[in-house]
Amino acid sequence: MANENNIDYDGKSFIPKLNSANGEVSEQTVFHYHQKDTVIWAEYAGGDILKGFLIGTVDEAGMLDFTYQHLNIKKERSEEHTSELQSLIRI
Repeated sequence: MANENNIDYDGKSFIPKLNSANGEVSEQTVFHYHQKDTVIWAEYAGGDILKGFLIGTVDEAGMLDFTYQHLNIKKERSEEHTSELQSLIRI
């Protein structure tokens, strides 16, 4: 189900456009998204990320609210909850 801004994440792959100063994702990190209604989830890997998962929701304005966790190449875990408009580039 696409939201009001015609964003439908199901079956699409993205790379991040921006990252936080202390973030580990990069333009080498690829996110493979799925969506059912307003529920979104993704698997991601690449760059410093060995394997990661996120799950959450997307609203009509395209705002994502999700929790993620990943394992970096040093085998260190990272997890967080975030709400944001995603800056993604579709690949």
